[in-house]
Amino acid sequence: MDEEPCEMNKLNRLETRTDYEAFVQFTINNGTWTISCINSSHNHELAKLEERQFLRSGQEILNGHGSIISSMVDARIGLTKSYFFLANEVGGVENLGILRKDATNDLQQKKIMEVGDAQTLLNHFKCKEGEDPNFFYSVQVDQQMTNFFWRDSRSKFDYDCFGDVVCFDTTFRTNKYNLNCAPFVGVNHHRKNVLFGYAFLLNESIEPFVWLFELFLESMENKQPNTIFTDQDKTMENAIAKIFPNARHRLCTWHISKNATQHLANHYANPEFKRLFNKCFYGCLSDGI
Repeated sequence: MDEEPCEMNKLNRLETRTDYEAFVQFTINNGTWTISCINSSHNHELAKLEERQFLRSGQEILNGHGSIISSMVDARIGLTKSYFFLANEVGGVENLGILRKDATNDLQQKKIMEVGDAQTLLNHFKCKEGEDPNFFYSVQVDQQMTNFFWRDSRSKFDYDCFGDVVCFDTTFRTNKYNLNCAPFVGVNHHRKNVLFGYAFLLNESIEPFVWLFELFLESMENKQPNTIFTDQDKTMENAIAKIFPNARHRLCTWHISKNATQHLANHYANPEFKRLFNKCFYGCLSDGI
C-alpha cells in the first residue's frame, strides 16, 4: 500500500456529519448580540426528560444538593445511599440532574479545595481586594486562623444609606469547623435585606465580639448605627455597650415572642392581653420607645 499512515487514518475516519439543520444566527451591533435567525428543526429524536442527566449540558450539581450529599457523607452515610436518598426526595434520579459519578467528582473537588483552607481563603480575599479597591477584610490569627471579617464596596454603600439600624445574629454555625456565622444585616427602602458585612467567629466570648465590632466600625469609617438588634446574649450586650455606646440595643422579635410565651403564659391565655401585647409589640413605629 502506497498511502501514508496519516492519509489512511483520514480515509478510514467515520463520517459523523448528519446534515443537522438546527442553528441560531446572531448579529452584533455595538457589542449587543441579537438573534437574527433561528431554525429549531432536528433530524433526530430529542433526549427524554429521564435521560437528560446523561447529557453533559444537563449535568449540574445545585449548591443545595451538593451540600446535602456532603453533609450526609460527613455523617458517615455512604455516598451511594446519600445519592439515592436525595434522588428519592426530588422524585427520581431524572429530577436530580446528575449521575452518581458526578456526586463523587464533586466531593473529590471539595476535598482538593479544602487542603489549606486558611491560605485558600486569604488568596480569595486578596483576589477580591484586587477586583474591588474598597474591599475590606481582616483575619485574626492565634497559631491558626480563628476569626475573620469582610465586606465589599456594595456593603459599604448600603451601610452609608441604610446603616441606621443593624441586625446582628450569631445563631447559625457552619457544619465543618463549628464556627459562628455572624452577618451584619439591614433593610433598604424596598424592605429588602441588605448585607453590611460578614464574619465567622470561633467562639462567642467577649474578645471576638469586641474585635469584630471594632473592625466593623473601622470598615465603615467609624459611623455608628442608631439601633442594633441581636439575640439575648449577655456577652454580646457587654461588647455592644463598649464599642457602640450611643446605639440603642434591642432584642429581635423572635426572642421576645419566645420569652413572652414562656414567662407570660397565664396572661397570654387572655385574648385581650394578647391583643394589646401584640399591638404594642408590632404596632410601635419608633425605635426610641
